[in-house]
Amino acid sequence: MKKLPFAKKKKLRPLRLLKKDVWDVFARWVRQRGGDGKSNFCISCGKIFPINGKALNAGHYIHGKWTKKSGLDERNVWAQCTYCNLGLAGNQSAYKEALLLKIGPEGIDAIQALSKQIWKPTRDELEEIKKKYSEVV
Repeated sequence: MKKLPFAKKKKLRPLRLLKKDVWDVFARWVRQRGGDGKSNFCISCGKIFPINGKALNAGHYIHGKWTKKSGLDERNVWAQCTYCNLGLAGNQSAYKEALLLKIGPEGIDAIQALSKQIWKPTRDELEEIKKKYSEVV
């Protein structure tokens, strides 16, 4: 009797690397959103920076990328210059002022509510998020 070959299982990318992939795609989308394709402005200071390079980050209003539901929420993450994001620890007062104009107080309340919800993303959720933002970028 002939043995049937076993179907090889597709090796899954480790979850930590999948999370990195998701963040890279999402952050690229954030830096491009609202810009002209080559540059964008910092939500906190308003200065214009090139999209490519290290001048712009994807800055959070409320932090907690992988532990809170608000971590990858489009209302919570905007293009922010490296100086405001890292040098000024998010430049939160200016960020909030600009955010109020963009999403209003109801949007900020919604982000704050999401930030209280613990999030343990599944592989399927991460793959879906990666696909969504890969198609846009």
